[in-house]
Amino acid sequence: MRNIFFNDRQLRAGWGIALFLLIVVSLRFAQYFAFTRHLPAHVLTTPTGLLAEEAIRVGIVIFATWVLARVEGRQWFAYGLGGSSRIKLLVSGSVLGFVTLSVLVAVLFLGGYATFSREHEPVLQLMLSGIVWLLAFFAVAFFEELLLRGYLQYTLGKRIGFWWAALIWSVIFGWMHWGNEGESLLGLLQAGWMALFFCLNLRLTGSLWWAIGFHALWDWAETFVYGTPNSGQQFSHRLLTESSQGDALWSGGSVGPEGSIVALFILALPALWLALVSRKRRT
Repeated sequence: MRNIFFNDRQLRAGWGIALFLLIVVSLRFAQYFAFTRHLPAHVLTTPTGLLAEEAIRVGIVIFATWVLARVEGRQWFAYGLGGSSRIKLLVSGSVLGFVTLSVLVAVLFLGGYATFSREHEPVLQLMLSGIVWLLAFFAVAFFEELLLRGYLQYTLGKRIGFWWAALIWSVIFGWMHWGNEGESLLGLLQAGWMALFFCLNLRLTGSLWWAIGFHALWDWAETFVYGTPNSGQQFSHRLLTESSQGDALWSGGSVGPEGSIVALFILALPALWLALVSRKRRT
């Protein structure tokens, strides 16, 4: 019977993935029925509402990772969260995430595909909102990176190869955005392309921390600083408000900058930089 579930050293990949997903899905359903469904819809578009929701998700994915790590005799942070360069990777990823999104927004603005207006909230309120949004998007990034590029990527990658696993989880990551109001096919492709970009980082660094930083600051700049839609979702309490102009293929339309074809090319720049830096370090 043991041979059905375990090979010579650890839980078989298929069973491990199934158990991980069972834990996550079960606890997410519990979260929904115990917490999320009782909230007015607009609450999750506020910084405190999103932070509360995502903090629970972070706890769920950490718990699922910890359970599978215990079963397989590892530390839970062995799936991309270890290493001595965590802070350096987190900071460098954060900086590049903010810069990359800012370059994308600047291109859209200069091309006449975006205009901006200021929000008239008290300065202290905006500062507090910015801090809470930052915490919320670090929680979003941590949950999504550890969910699909932690245990699942590690386990499936050992079974079928890193890039085949990366392709599968990246397609799923794109599909996860399907239900967002205002999302488009190009936006879904962009989400999958960004997931592959994060997989490239994981392959080159062996760590999730760079991607967590990039992911968090990309979302924070998009949502709070520039006030654009984020994967088709519009949030409140922002510094600026963006209005898209012209053809949605270029402006992103209701999706936001991620729905613009320009984003596909802009995101290739940090991917190229990451590959060149990694190659230089190896030589």
